[in-house]
Amino acid sequence: MSLAHEEAQSLLGAFALHALEPDEVDAVEGHVEVCPRCRGELAGYLKTAPLLSSAGEAPPPEAPAGLWEEVVSSIGREAVPSLPSALRRVTRRSTRRVMAVVSAGAALVVALAITVGLVASQVNSLDSRTSAQLSAQAAAAARSTRHQTFALSTPSGTRWGSVVITPSGAAYLTSSAFPRLASGDTYQLWGLNGDEAISLGLLSADPHVFTFRVEPGIHALLVTAEPAGGVPQPDSAVLARALLS
Repeated sequence: MSLAHEEAQSLLGAFALHALEPDEVDAVEGHVEVCPRCRGELAGYLKTAPLLSSAGEAPPPEAPAGLWEEVVSSIGREAVPSLPSALRRVTRRSTRRVMAVVSAGAALVVALAITVGLVASQVNSLDSRTSAQLSAQAAAAARSTRHQTFALSTPSGTRWGSVVITPSGAAYLTSSAFPRLASGDTYQLWGLNGDEAISLGLLSADPHVFTFRVEPGIHALLVTAEPAGGVPQPDSAVLARALLS
């Protein structure tokens, strides 16, 4: 038994869940030996099939004996004529195949969800470690000799945070008072060199600790709220500032 590429490809999910007839198994095996594309796709099915536990360990069970006849009688023999036994076998076989393919698809969805969850967890963990490391670096900078500390305050005088600048120009902004911005906005930090505003980085919508550099000539720091991604020049009111001289 030989299969066209499209037909063999349509059977890969059922093959991974052991839901094919012996002749179909042989045909699929023969096809994947010469088709790298189907071989790679089958490898993915074989990896994800175990995620469905019992659904992937054995073929879906056959319908109980007499179930077809019971269904027919329940909706009227005149409306649904009795099927020949050979056709009923094909129907059961097709149903089993559909169930297998659906199960294989569900396995892929489960695998994708697990992968996304793991990636999100790793990103959150990395963010936590990065924030903790920056906080430790900021604290160390504040304990060092010759550092300078400046208050970051709103125009009305409300203190939003502190800026620690080391002799090398490395600087740390720490705060727990920044109001959280709406989705789609971010805080942006600027350095004033004369009348020119230079972007020093994006603080995110809910900043707690941020590191940047203060180059010679910068005499003030400004914070504005801008669209996510930032802007080349300030495009909104100054929310907080720190005078460095």
